[in-house]
Amino acid sequence: QIVLESFGGFEDCESEEDITEHSGSCYLKTKTESYKKHWMQLSGNELRFFRKQGDEEAKVMHCLTGTYLKEVTMDEISEKSRSSASKSKASSKKSGPEETKRREKEQQKAKSFHPVKLVIPPNKSRLIFFKKFEEQRSWISKFQDAMGYSNVFQFYTLDKTLGKGQFGLVKLAVHKQTNKKVAIK
Repeated sequence: QIVLESFGGFEDCESEEDITEHSGSCYLKTKTESYKKHWMQLSGNELRFFRKQGDEEAKVMHCLTGTYLKEVTMDEISEKSRSSASKSKASSKKSGPEETKRREKEQQKAKSFHPVKLVIPPNKSRLIFFKKFEEQRSWISKFQDAMGYSNVFQFYTLDKTLGKGQFGLVKLAVHKQTNKKVAIK
């Protein structure tokens, strides 16, 4: 019987010290356009959301492999919310003065948030909100470390959708320096 003492070839594997670990509070937007506080935990390339700190079971988990970040502003998010709210108002009769007041209060609260958009191919995304700009910047850095940092928006301007399939979305993109058109999946 042969006993192998060393297999070798595992030198490139991440050591425990290389794994990104970070946790803290964030806010997630609900279906009713309000913001709920959650506890977020990043371990390696896995991002988990808990209802509160100390919870054992995560409500949501995302693997950050293949994801990327897109910088967005609260103005962009508010504009999308207003357009979707006006569409839903047309189809819903429940929009009295109390509902309008509640929405206005939430919009005012939202102005103080600093968002991060986590894009999860092929066609999903998660908006994560932070109370402080410094928290947002710190989390962006941690996300980039966990993802191996690739931000397509630094190099390309995305244009129209060329196609959509089982394995992703294909968009027309223009390289910012060379103006060369490419298809990006």
